Amino acid sequence: MPLVPVGDGPWRLTLDRTHWKFGAVDIHFLVLGIAYRGIALPVFCSVLGKAGHSNTAERIALMERFLAVFGVERIAVLRADREFVGEAWFRGLQAQRIPFHPRIQCDTLIPNPWNRMTRVDALLASLKPSQAGLLPGRRPVWGCFIHRSALRLDDGELLIIATSGAPQHEAIDAYADRWQVKPCSAVSKHEASTSRIPTSKTPLACPRGWACWLWPWLGPTAPANRFMTGTGRFP
Repeated sequence: MPLVPVGDGPWRLTLDRTHWKFGAVDIHFLVLGIAYRGIALPVFCSVLGKAGHSNTAERIALMERFLAVFGVERIAVLRADREFVGEAWFRGLQAQRIPFHPRIQCDTLIPNPWNRMTRVDALLASLKPSQAGLLPGRRPVWGCFIHRSALRLDDGELLIIATSGAPQHEAIDAYADRWQVKPCSAVSKHEASTSRIPTSKTPLACPRGWACWLWPWLGPTAPANRFMTGTGRFP
């Protein structure tokens, strides 16, 4: 990777959706980044052209661009929040042998020990605050057999992680680490707010935001058209 010493991998990837406002125009990005020293450095992004969540086709297309350049062997694990779930999405990740630790909703249905579909939070009701638990075995979730891990947060909410292709016992710590990772968009927006720069001018007006967005594409072999607006590679 040019400019930033992230090594040759395998990398811990993060998938996020971020929003910028350019004047009166709302711009939504789907961003795949590498977790590095407390921030997520964007590797590829797609302009969604809409408000709200991304769909499976958009996510798969973004991952395929990463795989075409780096290959699956460069992925240690993919971490994502609760909006990044779904049968086609999970099946696509498993088909590509991409290890993942996404968070899932508490009302997700899974088979209980008697093979009856039950909300996953009901199976974890006995967890106390700060207590973690691993549900044994793989169970079908969103059409795929995966492991499930959980942590009862101090406010009583359940953090539930689905795991495939990665060690189940690392799921909670891996996701907790994700919470410490700020997307570069958040870094540059913070710099804008503290320096009184309007957010409509970021990331271009903020040096760290500028650097974070530019570094993946400044290598000597980067095609010039990667900097064209609308290519999905430069916000």
